[in-house]
Amino acid sequence: MLGKLLKHEFAAMSRVFVPLFAVVLAIAALTGLAGLILPGAFSFDHLETSPFFYLLITPVLIIGNMAAIGAALVVPFIAIVIRFYRSFLGPEGYLMFTLPVTRHQLILSKLISGLVWQIASIVIAIVASGIAVAGWIPFWGVESWLLQDVFAGIFSSFEHGGSFLLLSLISVPISIASGILMAYLSMSLGQLANSARIALSFVAYIGLWIVISLVSYIIALPIEVLTMSGSNITAATLYQTSIISMIMANLISLAVCAAMYFGTEYLLNKRLNLL
Repeated sequence: MLGKLLKHEFAAMSRVFVPLFAVVLAIAALTGLAGLILPGAFSFDHLETSPFFYLLITPVLIIGNMAAIGAALVVPFIAIVIRFYRSFLGPEGYLMFTLPVTRHQLILSKLISGLVWQIASIVIAIVASGIAVAGWIPFWGVESWLLQDVFAGIFSSFEHGGSFLLLSLISVPISIASGILMAYLSMSLGQLANSARIALSFVAYIGLWIVISLVSYIIALPIEVLTMSGSNITAATLYQTSIISMIMANLISLAVCAAMYFGTEYLLNKRLNLL
């Protein structure tokens, strides 16, 4: 049944995200194309004779591309939050909770779908940024050897610090899931009231963020202090501390995700208050 719920979620959300991502990539392609065309046809030497292109079109394209990439990162989270609220805590909740599925299946379908779309939005934002910037590289006079050095540095970092980078990559979906679950739990807490639910959900989100940040800091701080204690602090010690800190951060985030997930499930199962 979870598979059917996921299929429904992906189909419903794709109607929002696919057009959004297509627009973001189109604007990025247009911005990159402008970078390829304008430097050849309109150099800085012709700025006085062709001010329209440099003073109007180029800034508009760049600002529009930045706005589109920002929308690709922000809109998915807003859409995920709105869909959860409408499906479970709004009028649709009367229908959703009559389905022959468990609360776990309902929450997981929203969570997995939201996590995938959020990761997709990050990938789209990175790709769009690359497309937009690639067209302007000749305009900036960036030599090919500089790009080769950049990529060589990236590969070198994988060789010497692969563990940290791997842990950093693992932390991305965990952090995204944590943000989504925090929103879910906040809305589940807000629905306990009979009025001002959205405002209370927002206050709950801020409160949860503060509490979780403080608890995470208090737990991680002693480990960092013990690791860094001693008179000889070398590069190896700093690297080891970074690895331990990242592992602890991921473990704490996983524990927080589990707590928020089961808290949401409990509130929707035992304390549901549909108006």
